[in-house]
Amino acid sequence: MGLVKSFSESLDVISLESCKYNSQIGELIITKEAKMIANYILYRLCRSDFPSTVSVTYSDVSDAIINKYKCYIKNNHLSPNKNRNIYASKKTIGKYAEELNSFSAEFNIPFVTGKIVAKDSYGCELPEDGFFVSLSKYDNIYSYNLRKENVKKLSKKEKRQILDDINEKIADNLELILSKFKMLNDSNFYLEYDNHEKDLSTSDILEIENTPDIFIENIEKDVYTETEKEVICKMRIGHSQLKQNKLKNTSCCELCGIKTKELLIASHIKPWAKSDDKEKLDIENILLLCTLHDALFDKGLITFDKNTGMIRISKQLNEEEQALLNIHEESKITVLSIKKSKYLEYHNKYIFKNNKI
Repeated sequence: MGLVKSFSESLDVISLESCKYNSQIGELIITKEAKMIANYILYRLCRSDFPSTVSVTYSDVSDAIINKYKCYIKNNHLSPNKNRNIYASKKTIGKYAEELNSFSAEFNIPFVTGKIVAKDSYGCELPEDGFFVSLSKYDNIYSYNLRKENVKKLSKKEKRQILDDINEKIADNLELILSKFKMLNDSNFYLEYDNHEKDLSTSDILEIENTPDIFIENIEKDVYTETEKEVICKMRIGHSQLKQNKLKNTSCCELCGIKTKELLIASHIKPWAKSDDKEKLDIENILLLCTLHDALFDKGLITFDKNTGMIRISKQLNEEEQALLNIHEESKITVLSIKKSKYLEYHNKYIFKNNKI
């Protein structure tokens, strides 16, 4: 079926064991089928001396998954063969690729799904339009000024130029890409069900407070950089019991009052990397902020007086920017505990950036 015989467990980037489970990293769900697809693409990249020239067709991927995992994932053009005694997924390869794109975007690495191509009647190999549409969602990685409605207007030459640039980025960052995808082997992120086909819900998510020692032990492994630890921690806290406990007392952004839960982030006052195990899971070390004000606080562009809770705004932000960011000198949070006051004292002293650039 076109599968290279040496595609084996010993060469897996994403382990066979990991491909038995869906994974949850923060709000991202990476299904086992998406892992299978990624593993095959990464395998092909690893065994090539010239990763930039590697491409696989939808049929290549589908056949590889059948042979190795006994799981049928139809490609975007063909429906499942009902004669096969194999589970027929309701999703296509393209749909699962979206999960991998979200994962890549979260860790700022090139999209390996650009390696999955379709051949036209002239033998030209390019990803389908859905891939190019997905690029427009992640401007922090790709800046091709794409719009969903404009993708169909792209010429083959323009698509080829985009793909060549992506291929070059993949080749230049292959080791980084591999290291990020190896994170999916961490059993701390596995989701286990009695019924593996039921829908995901918040009750299925591993809660930090239920297993704090295990969570800290796993996240502090040397395989993660300090930046990765903080990113994973913040994503996990997004659905954690720690956030739920915070929401019981604070139902909105502590600074601006936004109440939409999906826009609220449990943000560490004293950063994760600088906190000891107790501080990492201490609810007094958490501010509930909207995504905008969390970013400002995290970057040290705002902080709060340890006693009054009055905002302090970095001199790097001018009056016009402050207005756009919905902050002003009268903005404040409530500080009710000595512990929170001490955490804010740390943030004021070590994180806040009060000097102009």
